[in-house]
Amino acid sequence: MGAPSDSSRPNREQPDGAEPQFSSSPCSGVACGVWILAVLLVTSLPTTFGARAQTRSFTDPTECATALAVPAEAVGAVPEHIKLVSWNAMKFRREGAGTYLRNQGDGATLVFLQESLRNSNPFAGSTFQRYFAPGFSWRSEVSGVDVYSEQTADLVCQLSLTEPQLRTPKAALLARYPTAEGANLVINVHAINFTPGVTAYREQLQIFHSLLKSHRGAAILGGV
Repeated sequence: MGAPSDSSRPNREQPDGAEPQFSSSPCSGVACGVWILAVLLVTSLPTTFGARAQTRSFTDPTECATALAVPAEAVGAVPEHIKLVSWNAMKFRREGAGTYLRNQGDGATLVFLQESLRNSNPFAGSTFQRYFAPGFSWRSEVSGVDVYSEQTADLVCQLSLTEPQLRTPKAALLARYPTAEGANLVINVHAINFTPGVTAYREQLQIFHSLLKSHRGAAILGGV
């Protein structure tokens, strides 16, 4: 098994010609564990990471950007070091996936999951805060992306974009954590991958680039 990574709103497939919205594709191996893109956008994080806050939620990218432009309250002090676990859980269909993830997540500050399930919480009973963005839905099953964190986010955005070829939704979740030294932003993405060329992939990343421009502070972009 590869190295790893509620508010919910199911997104359904959209007909051809519909506006793109930000859901699920098979992925396996180490490549699904820690997405290389995470390395590209990690900046130096302050030694204080976050504190308890009241969480506001958005599903529209424009509203999310507007909310990000308003500075977070300067509160909170946490560990000097951050442990981030990122994993494509493949809907927990592998035997022992939940146990393996709990072991890997021991002592983590942040856990990013892609292809997780709304009704499955591998960290139930822990002190983690859970934030879920729904993507693909089939009957009673809704998959998407999760961010588990030691601290409470003051702002969460659940985003979705449609896979160009398969027309299935791909989920992304943005969470902001206020600290005494400025807010930290994390984005967990289930990226587009079934498409010729990189145009659609670049368009998805451009949405995050626009959101990052509204944020002032450290940021991590990860997922698969």
